[in-house]
Amino acid sequence: MCTLCGPFNIPPHGLLPNYTHSDRRCSSRADPLNLLIENETSSSLSGLLASTVNGDTNDVWKPPRWRELAPATDQWVVINGQCGRQLHQLVTGSIWDRYHIRLWDLAGQRVIAGAHHEQALTLGGNSPGVGGRLSRIPHPRLHLPSSHESGKDSVCDDLKRNMKSVRKRGFRLYNEMRVPFCSGWAAYVR
Repeated sequence: MCTLCGPFNIPPHGLLPNYTHSDRRCSSRADPLNLLIENETSSSLSGLLASTVNGDTNDVWKPPRWRELAPATDQWVVINGQCGRQLHQLVTGSIWDRYHIRLWDLAGQRVIAGAHHEQALTLGGNSPGVGGRLSRIPHPRLHLPSSHESGKDSVCDDLKRNMKSVRKRGFRLYNEMRVPFCSGWAAYVR
């Protein structure tokens, strides 16, 4: 397992993972996590977002589908010492410009999530720095995150409209990235 990927003790939230992984052994770090949502499960949050029109895309959140030519890969996180695949993932926007969120349940009606903005790329394989088994084989990668911060902000704005209390800079999760940008601060939603 990745030793720099948490979990980290974040008072008062307890042990939290801070990165996703691109493989089911949780050995290849992928995207930073950037949202903690309380008093929800991944299913209830997925339902809430699916009934919400995103303020940036003017489209609803929905599961990514192959028929849209915009699939999304699975990712995993370590929770309670176990590597687990995301329970839900949703996208909003067009094939060229969209927001993407993945959701995992934590104990006590809490959800940890990773959100990002992504843009379509030309066909021709992975960009430098994309890890996991897919980095060793050429394949058409249609999307790549352009900003984790703007994805987090877009989700937070949608949840605010659903009467949630949101702190976009809730607590530090120690997962800063320059490209694509992630401040290292997770949003806290109640």
